[in-house]
Amino acid sequence: MRVVKTTVLGALVLANLAAASAVAATSSGQAAASRTEQAAGFSADASAMRGHGELAVISDHHLYLVGGDAGDVQRVALDGRATRPLWSADGRWLAVTVSPAPPKKNPYADLPTSVRLVSAAGKVIRTVSPPGAHDAVAHWSPTGRRLAITYRVRRRYTAEVVGIGGNARLLTRASYLSGVAWSPDGSRIAVGVSRFHKPATATSWRSEIDVYSPRGSKLRMQATHHGGIIEVARWWPDGSGVLGWIDPMGSGSIAADGLSLYDFTANGHRRKLGGMLAYPQWLATSRATNQVAFIAGGDREVTLGHKHLVICDETSCRTIEQKSTQVTFDPAWSTHGTLAVIRDQTVSPSSGIGMSYVAKTQASGGLALVAPYPKKHAVHLSVGADASDPAFGRDSEGTILVVKKRALWLLSLDMNQATRVAGPIDVSANAYYGFVPWDDSFAWSAAVPQ
Repeated sequence: MRVVKTTVLGALVLANLAAASAVAATSSGQAAASRTEQAAGFSADASAMRGHGELAVISDHHLYLVGGDAGDVQRVALDGRATRPLWSADGRWLAVTVSPAPPKKNPYADLPTSVRLVSAAGKVIRTVSPPGAHDAVAHWSPTGRRLAITYRVRRRYTAEVVGIGGNARLLTRASYLSGVAWSPDGSRIAVGVSRFHKPATATSWRSEIDVYSPRGSKLRMQATHHGGIIEVARWWPDGSGVLGWIDPMGSGSIAADGLSLYDFTANGHRRKLGGMLAYPQWLATSRATNQVAFIAGGDREVTLGHKHLVICDETSCRTIEQKSTQVTFDPAWSTHGTLAVIRDQTVSPSSGIGMSYVAKTQASGGLALVAPYPKKHAVHLSVGADASDPAFGRDSEGTILVVKKRALWLLSLDMNQATRVAGPIDVSANAYYGFVPWDDSFAWSAAVPQ
């Protein structure tokens, strides 16, 4: 029944979502009273978020909260540039990374970063990373109010677990920490631990995946690799293994052209799933179906290398076929196992870097529901050519959040409408070879964890 219902809903919204500009004009007129304009050009429709959780949005380096406990639209007072907002599992707390503005003469300066804890109402509670930290990154427990954070002080990396009250427990320290992931039940934390040994040779890196309890005790070593770095991505949906990429020799140049994705199980076995660009947004897991979806294909330019969707279960992987002139991006699962992707974008006639290249990658295609539908019956939900980064709502199959024209749009399938809810959002100036890390600029408290 669920498949038939969603298919019918997809057909119903097709015509209404195709002309996004017309919908934007309608939504703007209906919600003029509840839309707040900010001096920097940011605007949001808080009324559209009623019953759909709360948004944290980065615009012009400022953090805004929309809907939920924040009420209408609220700008959070932070003494620096905000990025990487993340909601706790219960939607009551937000972690955000803050750093000072780089000097104009050195825009890529190595500056300190801190992780701040913010309430859903917009109050800054505390800084949970130590003074003088760099490269601070936060990861919420999927079941509780604890954060795993990693940071660097001088040349040493640290991973620890921090509670809402600020108490911290050390996990590990190493030359380099290559990713952190909580198990789906919140009982274990996988950390990529890498050490560099002298003399410097092709095999100088020793890397492993260590598993810890949230209290700080090491439970086991999940995997090990010599001569490269294991980049931890996330756990297999049922917690039986850890997903990660192997970066040969720890080479950023090699990694830019794609890495092999593996499933590392507790018994020391590793299963290669395929090659892909190591973007977390191109890897999604479904607890409902115990499956993994990722975007495979070679070449660092996103429109080249025949980027396509692969779906894996515990024993095998299958490729979702598409035309050789098209590419697929951004997988996202619903709570019930429906898979959405940005599908059928046409391969760009050229390659490059920067936003002009991004515009070329978004010249066609759109949002489609792929699984559990057969490949020839994918339901296309056209919100315009430049849609990206879909996220399902946690409460039902009827709501999807998507990025379009540097703004966030809420698609309500059962109500047959699309509404622009907030924007513009920040975008990477470099947009690495067509890839834009949109997830660094917004977080939705009601989104299905991917």
